[in-house]
Order: sequence, then structure tokens, then C-alpha cells
Amino acid sequence: MSYIDNSYINRMSYKFDMFVKKKDNLYNFRCPLCGDSKKNKTKSRGFLYLKKNNYFYMCHNCGASMNFKNFIKMIDKPLYDEYVMELWKYGKSLSDKVKKTDDPEYNMNFSYNRKRRRFDYDNVIKLSELEEGHIALQYIKNRKITKLDLLYYSDDFELLVNSILPNHSYNLIKNDPRIVIPFFDDKYNLVAIQGRTINDSSIRYITIKIKDDVLKLYGLDNVKMDNTVYVLEGPLDSLFVDNSVAMAGSDCDLEYFKKFKDAVFIYDNEPRNSQIVKKMQKVVDNSYGIFIWPEDVKEKDINDMVVNGYTEDKLQTLIRNNIKYGLSAKACLNQWKRC
Repeated sequence: MSYIDNSYINRMSYKFDMFVKKKDNLYNFRCPLCGDSKKNKTKSRGFLYLKKNNYFYMCHNCGASMNFKNFIKMIDKPLYDEYVMELWKYGKSLSDKVKKTDDPEYNMNFSYNRKRRRFDYDNVIKLSELEEGHIALQYIKNRKITKLDLLYYSDDFELLVNSILPNHSYNLIKNDPRIVIPFFDDKYNLVAIQGRTINDSSIRYITIKIKDDVLKLYGLDNVKMDNTVYVLEGPLDSLFVDNSVAMAGSDCDLEYFKKFKDAVFIYDNEPRNSQIVKKMQKVVDNSYGIFIWPEDVKEKDINDMVVNGYTEDKLQTLIRNNIKYGLSAKACLNQWKRC
């Protein structure tokens, strides 16, 4: 699809001062959004660049950051309308090609690509694509998390949120680097993102809802509802537990989990936290399963257990052996909270 973008870049080029093609798939010019430097008319800090077969715009003066579609919409609305129509025709030709082909592998791959999770924004990159030694990658590796393709990094969380929700009302910090965790529903739609700080920010986690009318639950795109589903507090902990989801905190509407064949809740190991204890009691009262932490386990959460040497098999066995229901759950919970 980049060849379409290239043709429209060339059609727009006359609008940009000091427009130059630096190299293949990289264009430079004075930013038309901020006007670039007022003192030095030779400075040009606007760039169009190719990333994963799509073009993006970035200005190193005003910090503007967006995909090419949004950029062309801001610069030339009539041309934007042509561009959208051409993209639609391109997508339709792909769809018709799939319908006509007899190659089952081609059809299968096209079906998969339509259903796959989409999290391709400017100012965000998969952790697996970061250079070795990057602070975000090092933090995740120190936590012994290996599912790097599910996690991302942004050096400016506010800019990322702005690109996803242009008219949001969140009060965010500028130039705030964070590990980014996207939330998808069971139809692979993006419903929320969570940013985990990698510096000394007093706000460790920021969770942004993309859609107000959906449940803020991590892992729905991977879970099998007809098996036992483990419900944890945090997304990073859930990466170590098979068939699990995470509540992005400890609050969630318990009614939702009735759609699962069996739901087992795993809260953090905080017997002195009265709020956690109340939530665990509510889970038991609603007839769900609850994981009761053994007295000899001193770690505060699942991730800490892995860091301290628990293998995933050993962890899974420990969880299964300490699931309680009903009266047994109430008795074990009362004993646990006195530990």
C-alpha cells in the first residue's frame, strides 16, 4: 500500500517549503502545521517516513505525530477524500482476489489477517523490536517476562493516546515513556491501553479506555471461555498463567464472569489489605473459585514468584492445588487473612 502513499506525497509536495526526498521512503520539509522555525527559515523539521509498509508524519519542532491518513486530512481535505476512495478500491480488490482464488492457504491467511489484533500506531514499537539494553526491554526481561510480542513501548505516552483518542479528556504528562499493554475484546477490537512507567513517576499504571461501553479486561482475545478461566489483577501477572484474563486492577463487575464455564480469581498476596479481602469475600459469595495463597509463599504476586524461581509448570500446579469454592473457600480465606 506504500506505493499509494508515495503517489499522494508527490501530489502534495508543492505545498511544502524546502521539500526534499532524503532517501527512499524518507521525505523532509518545513512543518506545515507549526510553520517550523520563525527565526531560521532554512530549518525543516517535518518528516514523512515509511514504517511497516505505511507512511507516518513527525515534526521535531512541534512534536506532531500521526499516520499519513490523518496528515493528509489536515493538509488537503479534497485530496484526502480521493485518498480514502483509492484505499477503499485497493481493499476491495484484495477482497475480490480472495474470493476468486482457489488457493486454500491464501484464503486462510487472508482470513487470519482480517481477524488479527491491530495495534499499529506512530510513536509505539513492540518490545521485541527494541535494541538490546533498552531500559523498557531490560525491565521486562528482569521480570522474566518472555511474551515480548504482546507488549509495546512508547517514549511519549501522551502522544500515543492523542493519536488513538484525539479528543480525550485525560490529563497526561508530556514526554512520559511507558511500556504499553493493549487490551482487545473477543472480536480483536482495541478497547483500552495501559501504560506502565519505567522511570520514577508516582503513577505506576495509567489505563485509558478506548470504548466506554465495554469491559476493561485484558486477555479476552486469547481466552477459551469453555475452559477454566483464571482472573488476575494485573496483565503482566496474567502472562504467566494459562487461559487467563486480568482486571487491570482489582475492580470488575462479577456478573460478567458468569459467561465463563468456570472462573477462578487470583488476587495479590496481601492479607493485610482490607479492600482485597473484601473483594475476595465477594467472589466467594458469588460462588466463583478463589485461589488461596499457601502460608509458605511470601511473594506478593505471581510475577514475583516467577522472578524468585518458580517455573510456569510449578506455578500452574500450585494454583490448581489451592483453588477453593463455597464453604471451604470461606474457611481458608478467614485463615489466610489472619496470616
